[in-house]
Parts: sequence; structure tokens; C-alpha cells
Amino acid sequence: MFRVGVVVGLLLVATALALNAIGLVWLSFQTVVLAVGLGIVLGAFGSLATANVPLAGATVSGAAAIALVIVSVINTTGQSGFLKIRVTGDVKGADLKLRGDQFYHGHRFSALDQEFVIFGNDIGVATLRLEYVPADPQKETIFFACIMKDTLRSKLGTGETLEWTLHTDEPRLINTLSGDLVSRAFTLDCAPSRESDRPLAIAASPAWDFSPIGTAHAQPQQMSVEQLVEGFALPSPALRGGYREDLTKAGGSAVSPLLQSLKEPEALPDNAVVDAFTTVHDIATQGAASGEDVLGTLSTDDRKVLVDGIGAEQRAVRFLAADLLVMAGGVDTVVSIVEGLPRLDSTGRQNALAVGSRAADALSPQAAAAARARIDTLLRSGTLDSESTAIARRIQSALGS
Repeated sequence: MFRVGVVVGLLLVATALALNAIGLVWLSFQTVVLAVGLGIVLGAFGSLATANVPLAGATVSGAAAIALVIVSVINTTGQSGFLKIRVTGDVKGADLKLRGDQFYHGHRFSALDQEFVIFGNDIGVATLRLEYVPADPQKETIFFACIMKDTLRSKLGTGETLEWTLHTDEPRLINTLSGDLVSRAFTLDCAPSRESDRPLAIAASPAWDFSPIGTAHAQPQQMSVEQLVEGFALPSPALRGGYREDLTKAGGSAVSPLLQSLKEPEALPDNAVVDAFTTVHDIATQGAASGEDVLGTLSTDDRKVLVDGIGAEQRAVRFLAADLLVMAGGVDTVVSIVEGLPRLDSTGRQNALAVGSRAADALSPQAAAAARARIDTLLRSGTLDSESTAIARRIQSALGS
């Protein structure tokens, strides 16, 4: 009986851990399965316990008591210190990822819902990002990047559940209970305070085509950054997901190799470009380092890739490239945007104007003066066509006089 008890208990523990990993059932059910498994294992090794059940007027002992105590402890410590966010709406079959200062654990609440758990009483960043990857590869990946922490602050650590409704038609997130707007898609500037800070929405393109990012992945071992980057050329979204995770862990050393792999995006499979840009964005926004710290030392070629990205066909790529350029900031970024104008189509140039003006507005007076001088040199060189020249002058005006 001892061996049977241990085996059954360990199987229940393994089942609970597997359910947690795949996120198919409620957290409370996982807790019960885990507690029963541990109770059986501890009981098999001779642990003794008794517990009263006040509402039922009963007393239990042995493995059942141990399981009851474990469930009670978990529920008592877990009644506060977290916030659940349930996302409903147009989410059937989609893969959702919620990120603030970390990726938050998510699982399926039902076939039509997905739930995330945020532990603690604070979030270390001002905004959160929800990534929506549809099951249909013909539909676009959507980023909701301006989810303000302040809208969650009063709920953090309360143990409550907040429900959002996701709409893919005119993409937006709505608070299901109040009807308030939580976030619009592809918006970079989250808290406009004046006209020049109006929300920066990435201009749409007539067509896009990319596949969903897989959630299962391989675990490459002892691979260099360059080898991991090469993994983005694989056709399998699941395998690319593994490389994406490992490259994010590699940090800043992976940024330049990733961007250089995007110099010829047409050579990559569908959605691999989105994967690569998302990985760079994840690296730039993770941990204590700011995006400027990670992106401030980009080479000229790296910035060229980002500038070309704001004119890409996929709206997700345009959004990510634009946000990375804003985070990178600096004189070189503003000048790179102006230099890249002739390579961009009309949609890309609209985005360049918005991003360039935003980056210019963030420069110090000394840096702005240096950027104006370099743009003057470009304007005199004759390398810009008439439309590019007009946009360059508008970016230059954002630098002040």
C-alpha cells in the first residue's frame, strides 16, 4: 500500500503541475489536485494530522486532513495579493499574452475566455501590453500597448477578477462592466498631455499575411545568439517560440544580431518577422534597464532596419518598429528616420513623421540643435525627393528653432 500511495500521490502532483503548465482548468481545481496528491504522499510516509471542518461539523484525519490543511493554507495566503484579469470577446482559438514588468501567467477560463493572474500589489511599469495572435494565419497579430497601470491600481492585490472584452473589429479592449475603453490597438503614446503628444496610431496597410506564434516550443541547449537568431528562419511557429524565449533571456547582446537578421525580411517565413521584432521589443522592455539603455548603442545598420520596419506591410511590425525607435531616441535616431524617408512608401512616411516628431520632441536643447544641423546638411545634399523634403522639414520644426 505504501508504494501504491506514493505512486498515486506523485501522479496527482504531476497532473496538477501539468494542468498549470497547459492552463486548461481553473486555478482552484489545480490547487485541490495538488493538495490531495501531496496529502497522499505525506500520509504514505507516516505524516499524521487531524482537522476540523466547522461548517460540516466533521473531523478528518490522515491524508485527507493533510490535503485539507494544504488547501486551507494556499487559499488563505492566496485570497489577497493577486488580481485576475479575464479576457472575453473575439478570443476563440487565439493565443493571448499579457505583459507588464513580466509575462503574467495565463490559462483558459473556457473556450471563449482567457484568464491572467497578476501577483503583488504593484506593477513596475506604467503600462501593460496585451498581444493577440489569432488562430487564423490570414488574420493580423494585434498589440494593445497602452493599458495603463493606473486603471488597475485599485484592484491590485485584492483577489478580485477584472473582465475585459476584446474586439478585433476596430481593435479595442473594453472594460466589460463599466464599458470604459481600456486600450486601442497599435497606439504608442499612452498619456497625451498636449497637442504634440497626441496618441500615435500606426497607419494601416491594405494587406497583411502572417501566421500565429506557437505557444509550445523546443528548448535549444548551449546555442549561441547567432544560432538562436537563425532559428527564426524555421517554418515552425512552435520552434520559433522557443528561440524567441531564449533570445529574450539573452538580453541586449541579442538585439543587433536580431535586427541584422531582418535586413532581408522577405527571406523569412510568414510571421517570423513579427516574432523577431517582438523579441527585440521584449528585450528592450524587460527588467530594470530602460529601452534607451538597451537601444542607445544601436549601429547605423540597426537603425536602418527599424526605420524600414515602420513602412513594413504588417501592421504589427510597423507598431513594434515605431515603438523601438521612440524608445531608442537620440540625435542618431531622428537623423536615421529622415535619411530613410526616400526608402518608404506613403504609409511609411506618415509613420516616419509621427515617430520622428515624437523622438525630436524628447531631445534636449543641445541635442536638438545638433539634429537640426545634420538635417540641414541632408536637405542641402539633394538626396531627398520633394515629399521626403517636406516631411523632413516638419520633423525639423519639431526640433524647435
